[in-house]
Parts: sequence; structure tokens; C-alpha cells
Amino acid sequence: MASRKELKKDIDYLVFELIADCYGSIEENPEKDLSGFEQVINDAIELKDQLITRINQFDCKESPNSKAYFKAIKTDLIAGLQGGYEKLESILG
Repeated sequence: MASRKELKKDIDYLVFELIADCYGSIEENPEKDLSGFEQVINDAIELKDQLITRINQFDCKESPNSKAYFKAIKTDLIAGLQGGYEKLESILG
């Protein structure tokens, strides 16, 4: 298993990329309504906070199956990012 620290860094990096893509899209499409972009950014920040909290709350004494626990976090990260990019794509039309 990769370290918690590395997983947190990966989450930060990937969520930052989604947010950066939102800001890039805002720059390229100033005629679009900002509320949609703001929603994608807020959802990305909320996703990051939730995943980091789940990582911090893990206790190996209570849950011996750490592989499944962290795999679920990674799956949720990927699903959340895909949802964010789909929303961004729908905004851009």
C-alpha cells in the first residue's frame, strides 16, 4: 500500500488540475455564466475535503482490511473527478 501522505498528495494534485481546468475554461469562455464553473470548483474542493477526512479517520486497529478501504477512496476520487469533468464539459457545451 502506498503511504497516506502520497495518497493525499495525489488527491491534492488531481483536484487542483480540475480546478485549474475550470479557471482556464473561464478565461477562454468569458461569455459563459460563472455559476456553473463555481459549482464545479466547490464540488471539487468538497470532494478533496471528504477524501482527506476519510484518510485521516482510518484506524488500522478497528479495520484490518486497509487495502479495500483505500481502494474505495481511490475509486471515489476517480468517480468524483470524472463527474467534475463531465459537468465542466456540459457547461462548455
